[in-house]
Amino acid sequence: MLNFLKIFSIFFLITFFANITSANSQENNTKVTIGVPLYVYHPDDRPGSRDWNDGWFQNEGVFADISWPVYSLGQSTDLRLGATAGIFDNSIFDTSVFAGGVAEIETHATDRVFFNAGTYAGLITGYDMAVGPAMAPYAGAGYHLTDKVEIGLRGVWLPAKTIAGSEDAPSDAYVGTVTIGTRF
Repeated sequence: MLNFLKIFSIFFLITFFANITSANSQENNTKVTIGVPLYVYHPDDRPGSRDWNDGWFQNEGVFADISWPVYSLGQSTDLRLGATAGIFDNSIFDTSVFAGGVAEIETHATDRVFFNAGTYAGLITGYDMAVGPAMAPYAGAGYHLTDKVEIGLRGVWLPAKTIAGSEDAPSDAYVGTVTIGTRF
């Protein structure tokens, strides 16, 4: 848990102090989001004698997204596309590194509250292949602390059949993350 608090605190302070200036968050194009996993759950038992690497603060890691609105779906809803990368302790107690793209629909319910749903698609390491494909749909909600700083929660589904390590990790994983972001 100590590493989680260090990572989150550092990114929070950097993001907060770097973005004191004001601007309407919905009018800013570039969005950068940093996230860390809080909880991981596997609905199936792991074959053999080892358990899954799941629970609160078990899968230490960090991810970062950068995205831009590419199409307006209404006054407060955008289709966003971008890139993502990260590193984390995976379900089978190895380190995974991933990189890829992100596609997201984001809608603002108010000036401060927003919801998003999207998917990650890219390449991942740390399973039975040196590098393999992976996909992870997600849904989340966030709150603008200031005009430029936001926090949020995101639920990510890692379907085993789309992960390169499905032979090593045949169970889906559900990951709850906390995020902090900025727009400029």
